[in-house]
Amino acid sequence: MVSAVSSYSSAETRVAMTVFKARSLGIRQNFSLRVCIGVSIIFMVLIFQVSGDFSQTAAAAEKAAEKAAEIPEFRVALSPGHGGKVERGREQTGDYWCEPLGKFLKGYFNGTSRDGKQEEKVVLDLAERIQKILQLTATESGWKQFSGILSRVTGSEADFQRVKLIVNLIRKESWDSPSMKSEKDVNSHFRLFDTPPEKRGEANFPGRLSAINDLSPHLVVALHLNTSGSQSWRGMHTVVTPSYSQFREIAEAAYSHGLQGISRLAPETAANWNFTGGDRNRFGWMANDASTYFYGFRPSRDLKKFSSRYIGHRHCMLSWPFSESWKKVMKVSKGKPVIPDFRPFSEFPDGLFWKRERSRFEERRRGWSLMGRGGDNLYAGTEVLRFVRLSLARGSSSGPLKKLKGSPDDIIGPILRPALSDWSEPMLINSVISYLELGHISNSRDFALLKDYPDLYAEGIAVGIYSLLAGIELKPEKKLSDPPWGRPIDWNFYEFGPGEAREFLGDLISSGGKKSSIPGNYFEIK
Repeated sequence: MVSAVSSYSSAETRVAMTVFKARSLGIRQNFSLRVCIGVSIIFMVLIFQVSGDFSQTAAAAEKAAEKAAEIPEFRVALSPGHGGKVERGREQTGDYWCEPLGKFLKGYFNGTSRDGKQEEKVVLDLAERIQKILQLTATESGWKQFSGILSRVTGSEADFQRVKLIVNLIRKESWDSPSMKSEKDVNSHFRLFDTPPEKRGEANFPGRLSAINDLSPHLVVALHLNTSGSQSWRGMHTVVTPSYSQFREIAEAAYSHGLQGISRLAPETAANWNFTGGDRNRFGWMANDASTYFYGFRPSRDLKKFSSRYIGHRHCMLSWPFSESWKKVMKVSKGKPVIPDFRPFSEFPDGLFWKRERSRFEERRRGWSLMGRGGDNLYAGTEVLRFVRLSLARGSSSGPLKKLKGSPDDIIGPILRPALSDWSEPMLINSVISYLELGHISNSRDFALLKDYPDLYAEGIAVGIYSLLAGIELKPEKKLSDPPWGRPIDWNFYEFGPGEAREFLGDLISSGGKKSSIPGNYFEIK
């Protein structure tokens, strides 16, 4: 490339030589000569200008490329819940496929509904709106629009950190979509766990969990709605699976002192545990979930034996490197699972999956983090819900919710306690997950907000996602209780030294995060 300076020097020299030669030959400065010299000067000036513009354009392009290289990228997976049709757990229908038994262990639940509004459709529409907002970050013009949304929701005019978000929508259709009519097993596209192949020897069809892990996202946002037997019950909450250490604490307390031992654990743990009634109290459900987590079987009420209710070894039901041989984890006799001798919570299983469970990453993701027990998953879920409420609160004071009477807290409803249990998604997804129950569809006020103002929900969730990734400096919020914190998750914590991981896992790791590998941004097993 010829620089602007060298072009100018060359042009100046050529003009000077033309004038010098004309004078030395004694040629009169007639009109023709003046025209010739003038044309030469114009031509050389044009060369200078074009060369200079080209150099400036190249420099600008180089600077833009450097700027683009500095923009951090994050992968986000949006997972709208359900999508399939109702099925009972049988040989050919349901979810939780157990290969040794040759059947699905549980039925498929397709969500709740009210007044013709189905949960699966509501959350899919919401996910599409969120995706559209987040994809604005891909371009400079889109970023300006996205910054406007950040300003509206947060009330801040600050310069927000530029990021690019790669957004994947895990479910794009429902079982009754036109494109699904020809599917022989339509629910294979919507199950949590893998579906067996039609022909023996072929690979399983990946379920939602395998599909998400295959993408290796930094953050997963699961979208759901709740329901309740009481129509007055309202509010949002997040769903959390405890860490290995907490499950073991419950198991050891049950072994030492029975249900009384569990009741002596941290009060907030019992208060937050998902209680579904039946023949067990809240402490009984804590013991039940610890048993199914470790052994796949439910315990008897007196905690002295395993019941015949087999929930399954779920880590063997998806396509990832932490699966184990079914022969190792269970035995079958006459088509039924052999109930093992009861291990009174004193013997704990071992293997690759359990090394994962005991890793510092899982302890951070599900154990202890910014909000204490619950890990980054609890913070991610709660923080996004805070931004949803903030978005609705801004709307109540200056937007479409202005017509509704009451304080923002009264209009929007509360953030309820998180629901703890051995939930599969928060446990088996290799990413921080913000699992959201966005309201009770059984409550008329929650239902009205969800039905009439989906854009406010979508904007709040999108801003919450951004804040978890990059952070936002927020002004004090006086009108709304439990406002967002604006603190990002420490994503550097989840980076690992591949040499250390390979020393243990060998060839399981690859950089792509495919089904046969550990996601490249996640695990360091100790």
